[in-house]
Amino acid sequence: MIFAVLSVIVALVASGYYVQREAEKPPNLTPEETVNTFLGAVFTSADPEKVAPVVCSNWAPAEAITRTTKAVPEGAHVSWSEVKAVTSTEDRVTVRGVLGIRLADESRPSSFAQWRFTLVHEDGWRVCEARPLGS
Repeated sequence: MIFAVLSVIVALVASGYYVQREAEKPPNLTPEETVNTFLGAVFTSADPEKVAPVVCSNWAPAEAITRTTKAVPEGAHVSWSEVKAVTSTEDRVTVRGVLGIRLADESRPSSFAQWRFTLVHEDGWRVCEARPLGS
């Protein structure tokens, strides 16, 4: 009887641990979804906690925000479209997208730039580099 009760307790604790661990994992995103999430976290919220789950382990979230936002004029509003993978291997993907730059005194984007994002698979796709093409 004691062994049966202990077995049930161990099973419940193990199940609880598994469920908690799975709930804390970032969702399994495609490379394109990862880039969209990255851009939203960088340009919409500028929140390192939101950037952390989608950047490489060797790229500090605050550094990712700083480096990425430095490539656009200060105070500009950024939109993005046409995010799609252009090259891929099993554990590395290059994604390109178009970023629209709208300055504070403009009603529509005044310029558009092609950007390249390098992603690696680290327990899900993670952005390791984001920069305008040609730089």
